[in-house]
Amino acid sequence: MIPETVKIGSVEYAVIREGVIDSEPDLLGRLNVRRGCIKLRKDLSPAQAPQTLLHEILHCIEWHCGMQHGETVVQILTDVIQRNLAVFAGTTQLPDVVDIVGLQFAVVQVDALKDACGDEDESAAVDFNPSQCCLRVVAGTLQYMMSALVAAVCVCASGMMSLGLSEKEARRVGRLVHQVLRDNPSLWESQIPAERPSAKRRRHKPDAPKAA
Repeated sequence: MIPETVKIGSVEYAVIREGVIDSEPDLLGRLNVRRGCIKLRKDLSPAQAPQTLLHEILHCIEWHCGMQHGETVVQILTDVIQRNLAVFAGTTQLPDVVDIVGLQFAVVQVDALKDACGDEDESAAVDFNPSQCCLRVVAGTLQYMMSALVAAVCVCASGMMSLGLSEKEARRVGRLVHQVLRDNPSLWESQIPAERPSAKRRRHKPDAPKAA
């Protein structure tokens, strides 16, 4: 189902279906920030329409973040979010795994993270280890953990695919993506299976003490 409006940040954008967009027959969708609208082709298939809308939403998020990284970056981030819709949109608990550019990353909940000196880092919400395909999320409210997780997935994807985003930019994009998913649940209902895979909440278990 494609909604008539979508909220991105604090702004509501009209979603308009047209036969041919701006006299360009090959164009599937287009964002017009000045007019506050996203245009989609009328003849898009049920699979194409939500994916094209998500793509234009990522363009809008890029604009809201003051970024201009181009089509390739938006397309890769669209694919990353698309792969994880079932766990990012409307989820009721922290997922067990996320998919980052085709790799399965385990999601582990921990009580705290430590800095380089081994002290507890109260400002850190999540860290990731691409070599071990693992994301560790500090325990908190579900909204806090999911926002941190989506941001970390964008940071990780950016680094793995050499997208050229700074970590700060990727985190801002991830947080806005999470906000859009939270504010517009009807966008993704048709793409999420009725029975989602179970997502057990993993908690980190400290290593057992070694015998002397």
